Amino acid sequence: VEVDRLGKQAADMLSTELTRSGKFIVLERQDLNKLEAESELMGLSRDQFKQSMVGVDALIFGSIAEFGRKDVGEVQMFSRSRQQIAHAKVNARLVDPRTGHTFFSDDGAGDARLEQSTILGLGDRATFDSTLNDKALSAAVVNLIDKLINKLADKPWTTSILTVEGTNIIVSGGSRQGLRAGDHLKVMTAGKVIKSPQTGFNVQLPHTQVGELEVLTFFGDSETNEGSICKIVNGPTPTTDHLIQF
Repeated sequence: VEVDRLGKQAADMLSTELTRSGKFIVLERQDLNKLEAESELMGLSRDQFKQSMVGVDALIFGSIAEFGRKDVGEVQMFSRSRQQIAHAKVNARLVDPRTGHTFFSDDGAGDARLEQSTILGLGDRATFDSTLNDKALSAAVVNLIDKLINKLADKPWTTSILTVEGTNIIVSGGSRQGLRAGDHLKVMTAGKVIKSPQTGFNVQLPHTQVGELEVLTFFGDSETNEGSICKIVNGPTPTTDHLIQF
């Protein structure tokens, strides 16, 4: 039970830090289950639900690799000094949801310490401070989070065109995902996907830029329903088959 509680706690910390970074939309597994159940109530098939999740860039799996605590003490003539130490180590791996390929793996470690001094004979048997466990786990997650963010940020920000209305090009995503009015976005034709005879994985050829958009304004009240209204800077009028990259 303790391991499960700590695992859930570590997952919550990781989710919180990724969301707080403002760079990602984070869905937890229980959220996915709820979304799938809701899609069934709306009459969508399992395949249709899967198609609605094609924007997922990575799945994060992980575990607590190390967790422990110890006391380090030193007795002097009239007092005892005591140092309580909690240690935690977490690991995580990023998996491509389309191929199942693990493309990144790393870990983070953290310690939490508490110094105590007591006079001999006046209660030198203090219990272990349980808050050190949480602090050590939090330190380990923070140590890992920058590595995950840097790796996830390696991929260019990519979105799709929702619709074209006259001269307005409406794309998914907006200010909560880092866009600003005046930003220029690339209109890309997706490269072909070819199965590699060497690895068995699908390999996507590089995208080709065919135009450019400028962000004008935004709409929506959350990360899941926001969008951007853009105008064409150069190139032909794009279609919903094109990709948009920042």
